Amino acid sequence: MQKKFVALRFAVLMAISMVAIVSGGSRQTVNEASVFSVHVPRVWDDADMADVELPLADPIATPKHISAEYYYRIPVRPIYKSYPVYALGREPQGYQEWLSQQEPETLLDPWKIKDAGDLIRAGEIVFDAPIFYNAVVKPPLIKDPTWYENTGVLVAKDGTLPYFKYVIREKGRVEIGTVSCGMCHTRLMADGTVIKGAQGNFPFDRAAIFNAAQSLPPERVRLLQRSLFGAPWVKPDPQAGLDQIPVAEIAQWHAAIPPGVLARQGSSVHSPAQIPDLIGVKERMYLDHSGLVRHRSVVDMMRYSALNQGADDLASYGGFIPGARDFRTLPREGAIAMNSSMRSRFISTPCGRRPIQTSLMVLPFAAKASSSNRGVEAATRPRSTPITG
Repeated sequence: MQKKFVALRFAVLMAISMVAIVSGGSRQTVNEASVFSVHVPRVWDDADMADVELPLADPIATPKHISAEYYYRIPVRPIYKSYPVYALGREPQGYQEWLSQQEPETLLDPWKIKDAGDLIRAGEIVFDAPIFYNAVVKPPLIKDPTWYENTGVLVAKDGTLPYFKYVIREKGRVEIGTVSCGMCHTRLMADGTVIKGAQGNFPFDRAAIFNAAQSLPPERVRLLQRSLFGAPWVKPDPQAGLDQIPVAEIAQWHAAIPPGVLARQGSSVHSPAQIPDLIGVKERMYLDHSGLVRHRSVVDMMRYSALNQGADDLASYGGFIPGARDFRTLPREGAIAMNSSMRSRFISTPCGRRPIQTSLMVLPFAAKASSSNRGVEAATRPRSTPITG
């Protein structure tokens, strides 16, 4: 159950950043004589994690994050080669049959990253890399006209749905990979042009609840609501009476949320957060729409990447752990392998001599963080308040 529960999390918005250290750490023009190397800082340091977030108004609820020992035991997931998803009526003939014949292929071989250009291209792979499969959107929905009617999703000029990709992890099994950075930070313009890094406009809540209402029992839908939006330290409890609310009513709440806005973890379905664009994020001092996460260096960006992709759900908010089955007890590290992007992705060669942390990679046009330096006053507000993103 834990595996399925995590796979259906509405967690979104992975932050990615770049460091290119050439010739011993100085910035130089890359040429054939240059020695390209990547310095990999230690991401999860207990002392640094203790103050990476600003304290909440109620100090009892200020998150206490998992230890470095726990974090570094979380399994690391591979990034598989992905393929475009075409909208209804736009898919090339025989495309699904062709996909079913493809072999699984992992990407990002560290030995092939020779210069800063390679690193940036690898960053785009990471930006588009899904972390869940058949969650939020399943393959049959792409062929269902009612899905388009209910979500209002836009289609790119080339007929694709650029927010997610098909992934082959096992030959003959075609899955939709979802919840990448790009799923929330890709904007599709009215003329079908795709802009990566802009404020996204995929109708995430509409799609998620359309899928959940069809495939999950009522108690699972309510469980997700508690995990995403629970703040039991607030009195009276904002979720009091949730067990008596019909799933159809919960679905209406999410269906009312327009594209570009998201009821993500730590916010509220009644006060969802705007999805910020990522352009210029390098200059912002605080990350997350709430402004709660410090951005002191590239390492903080890497920490935010891990936090926002699920590690914050393992934190204790005054004893409340959103990602725990009973909301109190941490799962075993192996039980959260489906969400292993909680650990900043670490790629190494079989002999382990040239490690590269892909959280160091970035698209220069989309500095890849769910960030906003507006509303720093949110640092004094509890996790469930409207401004929290």
